[in-house]
Amino acid sequence: MMLVYDARSAGYGCECGVPNYDYYPGERRRHKTAHDLWARGAALPRGFGRDRIGRDGIASVHESERGPEAVLASKLAHSARRAGGYDFASFYPGGSSLRELAPWSLAYLYVEDGRAVGYLRADAATHHGLFRPGTPRGQDRVVDLGFDLPPVPLAEVVFVCAEHRRRGVATRLLARFAADAGTALSALAWGVPFTTPGLALARSISGGELAIGDAREGAA
Repeated sequence: MMLVYDARSAGYGCECGVPNYDYYPGERRRHKTAHDLWARGAALPRGFGRDRIGRDGIASVHESERGPEAVLASKLAHSARRAGGYDFASFYPGGSSLRELAPWSLAYLYVEDGRAVGYLRADAATHHGLFRPGTPRGQDRVVDLGFDLPPVPLAEVVFVCAEHRRRGVATRLLARFAADAGTALSALAWGVPFTTPGLALARSISGGELAIGDAREGAA
């Protein structure tokens, strides 16, 4: 998974990740719907528990949930998927039965003016590594540390709708996750590969050498 999605790096004609074929009416409507979600976020659906939105404007949704909160998280996850050019979204209502009890298997939604405009997919990194950014003359280096370390909180995907970027939304989402997980913000592990803005965000929070990981299952 990418940390922060950058559709231009995925080679699409539109940053939202849906090609804009204006000469096909159905495709035109599909693009407009997807682009509006990518740019402005999604309105809170009927039945969304507004009492779940904290004073920081953030609501958390566990991956085992199936209600309107989980459906909304899935919408943002799919917008991130399209923009990044990935085959699978990072959150589905109901999740995986094998991981239902994982306490950090969450989506965080940032809500502003009745719309979800920011999304963080949080999990526990069970497979660990280090990311060492390259110099102008060298390449980035990834060091595989395997499965022997304890799980750590993992910021797998961060996505902020286009009209709400550069306002600190991503940092607020990450800070809430770190607080819920009982760890320092700088101690989070990060999902890879990084885009240029994603790497800049991670380095601004965690410094030069970054803990990375994923939530795959290790060998028995």
